[in-house]
Amino acid sequence: MKRKRIIPAALYGSEHSFRAIFDSMSNAVAVYRAVENGRNFIITGFNRAAERAEKIKRHMVIGRKVTEVFPGVKDFGIFKVFQKVWHTGKPEHYPVSMYKDERIVGWRENHIFKLSSGEVVAIYEDVTERKEKEKALLEQSKALEQKNIALKEVMEQISVEKSEQAKKITSNLENIIMPKLRRLKSRASETQKTLCESIEKDIKNVASGFGIKISGKHIALSRRELEICSLIKDGYKNKDIAEELYLSAKTVETIRKSIRRKLRIKNKEVNLHTYLQTLQQ
Repeated sequence: MKRKRIIPAALYGSEHSFRAIFDSMSNAVAVYRAVENGRNFIITGFNRAAERAEKIKRHMVIGRKVTEVFPGVKDFGIFKVFQKVWHTGKPEHYPVSMYKDERIVGWRENHIFKLSSGEVVAIYEDVTERKEKEKALLEQSKALEQKNIALKEVMEQISVEKSEQAKKITSNLENIIMPKLRRLKSRASETQKTLCESIEKDIKNVASGFGIKISGKHIALSRRELEICSLIKDGYKNKDIAEELYLSAKTVETIRKSIRRKLRIKNKEVNLHTYLQTLQQ
């Protein structure tokens, strides 16, 4: 008699431990018993994680058919997996999919296997929050992409407008200012002609946007450095620049080195005159 009392107590302790583990699992777990020769399944187990995931209490699902509690189970696609595992006994993984019925909507990832008792167990994870975050990130990415496209279109429009404005300025300089300067040059003395030629070159630099290119693309140059850049581009040597600007040749050489440094021309073989010519193109 004593032995008969000990065995049920041990079984009770074992079942109690199993229930404690079953309910403490972080993953949702549902246990099903096949009925009607596998045409449906009765829910026989439902842990606390499953209650939280499905927003329904255990006593409301135990003993009921899965198709009654979860009417979207067949559309979800997992019902056929239950049947397959029940028939074959081989475990199956059902990848992340969205379950939906009139009561609940959510994303689930399932692992299904068969117990020696013949029951089918689904251990699954509610990944709805993760999927919603992924969706939000995707929407943000698309919104950012649209903003980048819009910004690119705006920048292209600005570039077109700047180009049109530059053409207008060039046209005005060529058609209004230059003819007057040429007439002035034809009547000027030799000294005045030299000055007119210098002014003419400066106007051409303005029309070509040389000053904007050289000061905007690199570290800002001083006014004197820009002036000397313009003369170097036009082929002036150090001596010519010194005479033109009333500077010493040594000062001009120092400024040339400063220009090369600011333009980041480290290779001594790169000709400054040639480099500046390319900026005018």
